[in-house]
Amino acid sequence: MNSDSSVPTPISAISPTPEGNPNLQIRLKSEGGRLLLMLPAETEVSSSMGWSDLWMQFRQRLSGGDRFWQPNTAVHLIARDRLLDGRQLQAIADALSEYQLLLKRIYTSRRQTAVAAATGGFSVEQHSPLAHLNQPAESGQALAEPLYIQTTVRSGMEVKHPGTVVILGDVNPGSAVIAMGMC
Repeated sequence: MNSDSSVPTPISAISPTPEGNPNLQIRLKSEGGRLLLMLPAETEVSSSMGWSDLWMQFRQRLSGGDRFWQPNTAVHLIARDRLLDGRQLQAIADALSEYQLLLKRIYTSRRQTAVAAATGGFSVEQHSPLAHLNQPAESGQALAEPLYIQTTVRSGMEVKHPGTVVILGDVNPGSAVIAMGMC
């Protein structure tokens, strides 16, 4: 076990990343009645660590060690700058449901991941990459490019983006679209 007893140490054959750096591993963390599933950023891991390596590490995290979560716990996926498509997000949701966990929200800085999450019916919050946060918004410029989504935003879903959001579809009652862009 590593210093965080809630997260089992990965098997070295599964994780090609150094065990000493938790930012290079998939982590599960309980916080405020929800479970955070944190993926390593693409910029921090070896280019040889692709989806299959992440998937194996994720499955090992779910099945290994002490399960410190309760059934029907909401899971918030912190994808950071990792590119995930709809198939991968659904695979994560399905794996979580095997353990009676519910994927509720996805946090990402990647536009493609945000669109895939919204299209898949998940609440999504897109953040600007850190490099953009230090630049002042001058002459009416928004900090982020517009987010275009072609889907129905269903009740219970939330789409949050630091720029303009354009939705080609319906926005049902009980859903939320939060756009912090400038006109």
